[in-house]
Amino acid sequence: MNIRHIHLDTCGGIAGDMFTAAIVDACPEFQQPLLSFLKQLDCSMNPQISIEPFTDQVLCGQHFTVSLNQNHSHEHHHDHEHHHTHWSEIREWIVSLSIEEQVKHHAIGIFELLAEAEAKVHNKTVASVAFHEVGAWDSIIDILSAAWLIHQLQASSWSVSMLPWGGGLAKTDHGLIPVPAPATIELLKDFAFFDDDIKGERITPTGAAILSWLKPSSTISRGKLIGSGHGFGTKQLQGMSNILRVCLFDIEGQSNHSSVIVMECDIDDQSPESLAVGIDTIRKTHSVIDVVQIPAYGKKGRLTTQLRILVKPSCQQAVADCIFAHTTTLGVRWYEASRFELPRSEGYHQEHGVRVKYAERPGIGKTAKAEMDDIATHGHNHYHRESLRRTVELEACQVDSHEH
Repeated sequence: MNIRHIHLDTCGGIAGDMFTAAIVDACPEFQQPLLSFLKQLDCSMNPQISIEPFTDQVLCGQHFTVSLNQNHSHEHHHDHEHHHTHWSEIREWIVSLSIEEQVKHHAIGIFELLAEAEAKVHNKTVASVAFHEVGAWDSIIDILSAAWLIHQLQASSWSVSMLPWGGGLAKTDHGLIPVPAPATIELLKDFAFFDDDIKGERITPTGAAILSWLKPSSTISRGKLIGSGHGFGTKQLQGMSNILRVCLFDIEGQSNHSSVIVMECDIDDQSPESLAVGIDTIRKTHSVIDVVQIPAYGKKGRLTTQLRILVKPSCQQAVADCIFAHTTTLGVRWYEASRFELPRSEGYHQEHGVRVKYAERPGIGKTAKAEMDDIATHGHNHYHRESLRRTVELEACQVDSHEH
């Protein structure tokens, strides 16, 4: 499969089912393998899952539906007795599945973000977060579908349009809540929104968790448009199609030249332990690519720390606000720089349980780099870790060359 950039155009909004439907519409070769993957899962509520062509008489696309016990639809009602499933139970269940480790990695990562957001808005610990049983299985299937597709696509980059605000109120078991839902708001900090005056829940918490996990930029990479797809939501919007549009770009053989924002500041009056916490927070901020700290001497002979932060284009204001909030600096410099990038992808070494990052190097071909966090988990000492790293990287390249 060609290395791809994928753009998510949230015309109507985004939900887990819309994400799956849009990807399958753009890549119909995934439909049967995805359904086979989902139907092999040992779900206690015996879900009936389908991906069907759909049209609203304006546009055509796909509709992903999940029916639970034949009485619960993807947009279920709340007049039945609820049972709850804790996030810790869901995580344990996902870990126990006989599926590819990289799919588990994406699924657990997405669900973890959702659980963390729910915990924060309800002032609970992540371990104590519980989902209604029907809603839990809805989210599990949506998230596992998204995780499987993300793994299959192996896109080197993602981007997303501005997000529709929606607005209004939504009815829940706990009463009326504002839209977007509090968990959605928590997940989508630093994302750009607009208001098109069409009310309702346009972005679900599950859709927001998928976006947060992908960390998409706000700009489309250069490349040739090779496909698109429409994923329909369950609701009807007044005056427009309720779709998520996915656009696929082939960046193989295209220019590897791109732009990046470089942000810099100097700090000489913040303790190392406090600055370390601040840098860690900045690094986790949406749209931050990397953070480097450089020791230097500043005015009055003071030892100074210079921060150099790489940021996705058009996101410098939000990152500057984060820098001002978590460091003592009084000013931040920024400028746009050009850079060359190698096409990249990710994989997983099943035998050793180590994630692998691949890069295409001119004149050399594909190289592999083992994820050091995973190596550290399995390695007993420096020499064992180095031996394991070399083994994983060598075998990963051999496996990849055989597959191609």
